[in-house]
Amino acid sequence: MNKLFYNRWWINKEERSFLLFASFSHAISDAWHMLFPMLIFVIDNDYNDYIFLSFLITITIITRAISGFLCGILSDKINSKYIFILFPILTSLGCLIVFLSPDKIILGIGLSLLGLGTGIYHPISLSLISKNLKKQSEALGFHEAGGILGQSILILSLISVAVQFGWKEAFLLAAIISISPLFLMIKINDKFFLSKAKLNLNKIENKMNPQIFNKFSILIVSMVLIYSIIVLLEGSTTATDSFLSAIIADLGQIGETTIFQIPKTAIMYSLIVLLGTPGSILSGILSAKIGPEKALLIVSLLCIPVLIFLYAQESLILLITLPVLRALISSRSPIQNVLIAKYIPDNKRGLGFGFMYGISPVIGAIIAIIGGYTIENYTLNSVFYLASVILIISLPLQILLQSSKINKPTS
Repeated sequence: MNKLFYNRWWINKEERSFLLFASFSHAISDAWHMLFPMLIFVIDNDYNDYIFLSFLITITIITRAISGFLCGILSDKINSKYIFILFPILTSLGCLIVFLSPDKIILGIGLSLLGLGTGIYHPISLSLISKNLKKQSEALGFHEAGGILGQSILILSLISVAVQFGWKEAFLLAAIISISPLFLMIKINDKFFLSKAKLNLNKIENKMNPQIFNKFSILIVSMVLIYSIIVLLEGSTTATDSFLSAIIADLGQIGETTIFQIPKTAIMYSLIVLLGTPGSILSGILSAKIGPEKALLIVSLLCIPVLIFLYAQESLILLITLPVLRALISSRSPIQNVLIAKYIPDNKRGLGFGFMYGISPVIGAIIAIIGGYTIENYTLNSVFYLASVILIISLPLQILLQSSKINKPTS
């Protein structure tokens, strides 16, 4: 059955190994993006200052942006394997320094290295997947889903350790887990890390019609729109993700209580992330059917009322609704990646994803600070309102992207 499933879609044995490796690495990268924010409800017991904690989140985001942009550029020029090796090394080292940190300065240095490490993953892996796997939309969707599955397990484990033993001990466990992709790389064929995939551009699924390049100005407008939209959507996601554990613990009225020695917050956080899996799979299929532009607009329109609804909720209703929001948020990521793959030529794909993961985190850092300030001066659930406003701002740009002059070939 497993063999039939993979053959039916797009994948052979080597490609399957690469996609599974990428999905596992993706789980680590995304879980570590959220590592400090998801432990914030425990860390706050030591600092009791959301503005300071949001500043630490910002440090991680900015260093992630720097490494993402630089590594994206380099991946188009050299064998990506040599860059990818730095991902497990830097993330492990950063987590270890956080564990050993005696003061705020060393803590900041550890989080900076963690950001540098996690920033390496996305521009390289997404570029390689879009170059080497024929069905980009489905591949990116399942890559997202695989990452979510692993991420939910990591989240459950790390929050449990943080509550039972301490948040720094959770970073020690993360340091140990971080090194594992270094050993898994041994089984991956080197051809998947090459910077220049030998692909027939005319046969790549979802590739933009070459006629669009006859109007260079239209291409530029399209790219400006796409990156502006993605930056806003990532900012909206950051507004909620940065404080999700605190929202679950405080607004969900769970706190640090446990069931079978496992923190209820950890269980809920893990389940909420896990329930994003169907969204990521279906969105990859949807974008292949109707196009990523329309798919992204539909998902954004669905997100807004859910965010507004959550703004006024707490306790059980909030906990029941959060998985719906997570499914919608998780569905955006594959669609955004398909958009980049569609509009960026193969030989600049690393730059395209590097630019995306370089600019978006910077805006995300600003949103994290605004979110921390909003929580300190208003209420914790005000971040839902902030996220909905950012999404509403993106709608005119998304509608403009549907324009026949931009989204369709010109004569």
